[in-house]
Amino acid sequence: MGPLLSHSILLSTALIFPSLIKLCAAQLSSCDDVGCPLDQYDQSSCVIGNTTAGALGISNFTSPLSSERLTWTIAVQSINGTDSTFERDFFLGTPPGLNLTPAGGPSEIEACALFFEGVAAKTTFPGTDHENDQGTCSDALSKSCVSSLRTHALASLSSIRTNSISTASVCDQLSHAFRDQTTTNSCTVASSGWGTILARPLTGPLAAPFVQQGECHPTTGGKDYNLELVAANRLDAPSRNIDELDPILFGVTPIMTITYGGNVSEPAVDLSCLKTIGMSPNTTTTNQKNGAAGQHVPGKQNVLLYGALGLCTCLIPSFLGADLV
Repeated sequence: MGPLLSHSILLSTALIFPSLIKLCAAQLSSCDDVGCPLDQYDQSSCVIGNTTAGALGISNFTSPLSSERLTWTIAVQSINGTDSTFERDFFLGTPPGLNLTPAGGPSEIEACALFFEGVAAKTTFPGTDHENDQGTCSDALSKSCVSSLRTHALASLSSIRTNSISTASVCDQLSHAFRDQTTTNSCTVASSGWGTILARPLTGPLAAPFVQQGECHPTTGGKDYNLELVAANRLDAPSRNIDELDPILFGVTPIMTITYGGNVSEPAVDLSCLKTIGMSPNTTTTNQKNGAAGQHVPGKQNVLLYGALGLCTCLIPSFLGADLV
């Protein structure tokens, strides 16, 4: 096969199967990728409802809920102007026109999500740069762990009378099934248990409402996508030591999305592993307010900066890109 013919076949494949190729090349996205606006200090600032985040992580996933892709976004913010209390917020991104709030029933698809926050602090992707390392759930958990999680979710779901209880109750029972799980040998991160699991319904009357978006649209779906704040977890850092901050700012959270009922012939389980990604130290963006080029600082400094600004107002030195901790 000649090089021109090979190139033609590859090009045709790219045109015919763009979603497949995008899936194979899928990775987490950050503020760099969605164009977070800059604040008055030339630092990236993404305001989503009541969340003001200096670091984001975004992943795409597919679900029977929609023919279009859905997204999960994690945003980390400092709380009350401190640099020791942080909140990890999880947003679901949905295409316009998708309504997940109708009451469930035989004709409706139901869905809920489990956020395994209890193991996030000790779950990482391969590498030494916790701020920017990324990968798949198999990289963070192992293939056998991913398989075990899916199998346990489907087995637990089959034992729940999903047609007679609410989506919220199904989600709670699923989370208890994992908390009560005694065999976690295939998941080393859960060798002492899964810890905190946030269980949230994605459909029905208890589904989260849309949040207001301004200049920042932290989803790879597009500016017309809606965002819902599905779960939030507030954590206190014992100190500003980097070893104690990194797990809060850049810990990897496995998110399990379970879809069942309605016209779904078989329950679907999607597993995403989400973390914030730091801003590229070499990325520059033009500050529209004064025409000056503002240097983005990495996500860790961005999040800590917002805590510091809550305690004092001062000129931000040009060398702020240096490590703050």
